[in-house]
Amino acid sequence: MRKHFNPVVLPRHLAQEGKQLRLEYVGPHAREVIAVPPGEFDNVSFDGSWDRAYYLLDPKRLHAMPVSARKSTVAGARWRERDGVFERVLWDERREIPLVIESGDRAGTFFNRLELTVQPHLAGDLPWQKLKGYARREYADFLD
Repeated sequence: MRKHFNPVVLPRHLAQEGKQLRLEYVGPHAREVIAVPPGEFDNVSFDGSWDRAYYLLDPKRLHAMPVSARKSTVAGARWRERDGVFERVLWDERREIPLVIESGDRAGTFFNRLELTVQPHLAGDLPWQKLKGYARREYADFLD
């Protein structure tokens, strides 16, 4: 029986070590950690950008977006917005995270919305903190 690897359903752990990124997925049911080498990042839909992974968008692009007149109901958060094929971001200045990312076109042919909900208490046991006894696997182990 061939094992299957699905990066969409497994917790992704990204670490920055110097200028190198280490990408791995934690499979709690199989008790394994799957390492993905940089040459395979595209195959798991990771573009190799620490900033986009950490902030969920490119911070340089965010800061190039003008602050919008659109009102926010979240204290300390401001909308930023571009025209054309639009992109809007509700940015929480204190926590440095996007709360909402919207993009689409004025004609209404497409619209995407990502909404981040900050949990009041983050679980102390993150999947990558309890890896004792987990097998180490390589992404190549799952390829044909």
